[in-house]
Amino acid sequence: PGTYTMKAKLEGYTDWLYLASVEESKTTIMNINMLKKGGRVSLKNVNFKSGSSDLTKESFPILDDAVIVLSANSQVKIEIQGFTDDRGKSDKNLLLSQERAESVKDYLVLKGIDESRILTKGFGETMNIADNENEENRAKNRRIEFIILQQ
Repeated sequence: PGTYTMKAKLEGYTDWLYLASVEESKTTIMNINMLKKGGRVSLKNVNFKSGSSDLTKESFPILDDAVIVLSANSQVKIEIQGFTDDRGKSDKNLLLSQERAESVKDYLVLKGIDESRILTKGFGETMNIADNENEENRAKNRRIEFIILQQ
């Protein structure tokens, strides 16, 4: 039992790092998603206060995991992409998505990731992954994704 740093390596992909808590008499199964140049990673549970670019506290552990991976892979450059649902005016959603991507970048930089490794881009409501007919689908559309530009 204890907390361990787990690392996986595969040629052509970025190293995968994870802090794992192991409990006595429990089996843990993990899926390892290796990152490849051009790969897209959707950051689940990175959320913002409604209508703003202020990160919620539930976002910090996920972003802290991203800091661990980026720190271990100093050659990796990413683009942070922000997306919104279709509530509100399109031009405001486009601006909000850019501000949210910038907010994630600011957090990563604050935690020690070199700013020159990060680009940001907001897409507003232009690239929805679900219809906006109900709150569950709108929540899917409000997301942050990382694109691996260089590994």
